[in-house]
Amino acid sequence: YMVESPRLDVDLNILSGGKRTPLHFACISMSADNAEYLLTLEGYEAYQFAKDKYGDFPVHSACKYGRDAAPMDYLVKADETKTLCNIPNDDGFTVLHLACQEAKRFDYAECLIRSSESTGIDVNLKDLNGQTALHHACKHGLLRTVKCLITNNESNPRPRIDPNIQDNDGKTPFHLAWNNRHAEVMDFLRQTEHVGLDLNVADHKGDTLFHLLFRSNDDATIRRVKQQMAPSEFQEALLMENSDGDSPLHIACRLQRILLVDFLINSDDLDVDTRTTNGKGDTLFHIAFGTEDDKMIQYLLRTHRTQMDMDAKNIDGNTLLHIAAANPASCANTLWEPLTRGQLDATIQNNEGNTVFHLAMKTSNARMVKTMLTSKNITLDIPRTNNNGDTALHLGCTGERLDAMLELLQFDVNLSTQNNDGNTPVHLAFQNKRPLILTHLLREHKDKLDLCIQNKDGNTPAHLAYKDRVIPFTQSIGNIQNNEGNTMLHHAAANNYLKIAKALIQVGGADTTIQNRERKTAIYIARRKGHYNIEELMERAGANKRHKSN
Repeated sequence: YMVESPRLDVDLNILSGGKRTPLHFACISMSADNAEYLLTLEGYEAYQFAKDKYGDFPVHSACKYGRDAAPMDYLVKADETKTLCNIPNDDGFTVLHLACQEAKRFDYAECLIRSSESTGIDVNLKDLNGQTALHHACKHGLLRTVKCLITNNESNPRPRIDPNIQDNDGKTPFHLAWNNRHAEVMDFLRQTEHVGLDLNVADHKGDTLFHLLFRSNDDATIRRVKQQMAPSEFQEALLMENSDGDSPLHIACRLQRILLVDFLINSDDLDVDTRTTNGKGDTLFHIAFGTEDDKMIQYLLRTHRTQMDMDAKNIDGNTLLHIAAANPASCANTLWEPLTRGQLDATIQNNEGNTVFHLAMKTSNARMVKTMLTSKNITLDIPRTNNNGDTALHLGCTGERLDAMLELLQFDVNLSTQNNDGNTPVHLAFQNKRPLILTHLLREHKDKLDLCIQNKDGNTPAHLAYKDRVIPFTQSIGNIQNNEGNTMLHHAAANNYLKIAKALIQVGGADTTIQNRERKTAIYIARRKGHYNIEELMERAGANKRHKSN
């Protein structure tokens, strides 16, 4: 019927079932001949710009769902305005973006790329995320498509594929290939000379292609790139810092790339050595002492020991000894001998006021703690406080292990010292949920503990209890109220700590009638929380459960 009536008085652009026009269906399920015939109907030239329910033009449907590339190719070449190929669908994708998203669409991508000059396709057009066709091909690891884009770039000077365009996150196509671990794509982009990669383009994290390259295990490519670049340009890229303050050189050191680091610092045309600092003021020695493997440390000491400055600080004020103390897994064995001989200054404080001993206690570095406590040549001020008023004992109570605390507790230490927030070491053990440390302190050192001390919030250590365990209470502390007016019984009622509540009432003589600043008693809180065992316990103790307050 349509063949006999080419000027049929019917709107062929009507959406079938409210979804697609006949041209959409022709592009999806028919051949190029069908699409060509429909375009000969009167007024149908404009229908190629009709969207379906999903926001796709017929040319998009041809690329996404078509049996072959012929209908799409015909529509693009028949567009005299040379705009159809660059119009995005509702998702922001042009037909070339779609063709570069799946391997099965390679024929579509090749067809579009080869005809780009005659059809007016903008190969560098961005989608809503700022990504070009090359971004999509690299992101999905489509090596054939990437090669097609780049090869056409070489043979056809118009239009040019720009490999350095950044998306909305600042990432180039190479960044996306790296993020998705598409090694073949990265190798092709790096090794093809005419690609024109700019190694200094940085994403929003400050990572350049140099940063990514130095994270890969490809020393050969780095050596080749160095040969291709002027020494000054290579050094600039080598020392460029990302948002974490790391340069490619320092990344190589952190990743234990010994051969690469040796090659770089021994290159006569580069002005770098082990004392070169990153944005955080870390030398290569700082980086090496912060790792868990001593290979880089041993290399640096074997070849560049004379460049090591033990008292050199980074921008946080940390020396090499501070870094080793803060990293218990560090294999910095070379420090022990000069430390025990008193050749290192253990009293130096970093910007937070922490000495090496503070950090060793904070990280439960028991070996270093024992060394410093037992060596006669080390100057040690155990009660010394940092900027927050914390002693080494305070920080030890925040550590995850007990062994460092056991070493320190053999000495005469003050367990009641308060920091700037009014917290004693026991407060911090409760706050940081350190059960082994708490158990040891409450059992073995309870005669030295003052559990009545309140911090600036008015909390005693027991106010900070995080688990229903028996605490040695006395009559004097059972009714202490914090700044909110809550006693330890309020705290136990709110958290359903039945053992603590029982100890408070039966041993600590807790007053069940005390109201907090909101005029709530402990039994009122227990009832509202549904903690009926505690409510019953307090009822037997004579608490009034009927009223919020009296």
